Amino acid sequence: MPRVIGRQVHRMNIQAKSTEEYYRITRFNPYMDSYITELEQRFVNHKIKLNNFQSLFDTEENEDKFIQLADDYKDDLEFTNHSLLSTEYKLWQRRLKNTGKKPENSLQAMTVCNKEMYPSVFKLLQILATIPVSTASNERSY
Repeated sequence: MPRVIGRQVHRMNIQAKSTEEYYRITRFNPYMDSYITELEQRFVNHKIKLNNFQSLFDTEENEDKFIQLADDYKDDLEFTNHSLLSTEYKLWQRRLKNTGKKPENSLQAMTVCNKEMYPSVFKLLQILATIPVSTASNERSY
């Protein structure tokens, strides 16, 4: 166990009962804190994008989320004009309200969505349907 002195400069001055406790407090706990923080920060952008996709299924007005989603995928959409996107979104919301059963996933929503009438919504639903659920590679079993 390291010595404890009055004025330490380069490492923590912690009173510990054992060597294991000392290294757990000075090395393991800070490492795990930084690791968890980094994981949370890494997936914040993905979480925001997936939350924006929720606007395609909500019957309440989430126009800002829809516009943000369209801006994220503007290279894939025909129309990027905000007023056209806003109008298309409002028509899509009206269509969802008039359907008897609300679609539960992107494939069901694509069957309800008319490609010619809602081209941007249809394209965003296609993108949502093709986003992988996980980035983990498949395991091979022999």
